[in-house]
Amino acid sequence: MKENKVVYTYGAWDLLHSGHLNMLEKAKSHGDILIVGVVGDKVITKFKGKPKPIQQLKERLRIISSLRCVDIAIVQETYNPTPNLDAHRPDIVVKGEEGQKVDKGTGILDAVEWCKKNKKIMIKPPYTQGVSTTKIIKRMKR
Repeated sequence: MKENKVVYTYGAWDLLHSGHLNMLEKAKSHGDILIVGVVGDKVITKFKGKPKPIQQLKERLRIISSLRCVDIAIVQETYNPTPNLDAHRPDIVVKGEEGQKVDKGTGILDAVEWCKKNKKIMIKPPYTQGVSTTKIIKRMKR
């Protein structure tokens, strides 16, 4: 019997938009089970500043868990995904390009290190150009 390939990705997923969906669908395409870490409110506020997140953790978890491409949505207490990676032992870790330019605390370097240490695959899909939560907020303010 074939063993399911588990994929893990994570993010804030605040004001879910088409770029987020592209990322999640791409992550799911690499395996059978997609586990999505949803970063906690305090961590996002510390990293991105107020007023972020716009949506509270409970809302973001509910939205992410309702998507067809997502099998499991879990809380990720920090941007460092290592505790969740250790707990769920995915075969593949997917992190969007926007978190890779400079780590700046997004946990990408921790994810890369975990993959190397555990001989797992790291996939870095490209950023969806022109779409971001920040741009949506700016449009709303006009």
